[in-house]
Amino acid sequence: MKIIIVVLLLLCLPQMCFAGAIQAVQQQKAMQQQAVQKAIAERQIQAQVKRNVITQMPPQAIQLPRAADSEIQQVSDMTEILESLKYTSRIWPLIADMEPKIFIVVQHMKLFQENGITVTKPAPFYVSTVDSMIQQNPAIINQPFINILQTAAIIEYDFDNGQDKDKLARELLDHDAYVENRRRHGLY
Repeated sequence: MKIIIVVLLLLCLPQMCFAGAIQAVQQQKAMQQQAVQKAIAERQIQAQVKRNVITQMPPQAIQLPRAADSEIQQVSDMTEILESLKYTSRIWPLIADMEPKIFIVVQHMKLFQENGITVTKPAPFYVSTVDSMIQQNPAIINQPFINILQTAAIIEYDFDNGQDKDKLARELLDHDAYVENRRRHGLY
């Protein structure tokens, strides 16, 4: 009898674990969709502010738009995320997978290239660099993503727009940070 119970437990345990894993993935996906929905709503509000619509409304009249389930599916579309990153980088820490982050960095590197700027370090390097920058200074997520990536490239001496790379870093950083950055790169 004890053997039958042990065998049944061994047969059912992987299925229970698998079901728990599926539920955890579904919960994570729902949280990501909510975060994306919030970022889209913030972007829509920012667009309203840009058009001076909100300045004419009393504060009580401003409401976050609510997306329907079908819209949530569309929100996860990478074009929506890229559009959101034009205004703020708040969605960046909510992206769990490396592949979409690499795609985002590559798209921004292409924007640099279209403007005659060369950034040569690989996209995965910048994904981890941006992640570290956000961990060290969470307030930077309020900036457009391209500004954060540009800052990362400048302090890595990898932002080639024809100007002196060291001069760009010196203009961007305060004196102590500049000296530390040069030391980190073995330039002092």
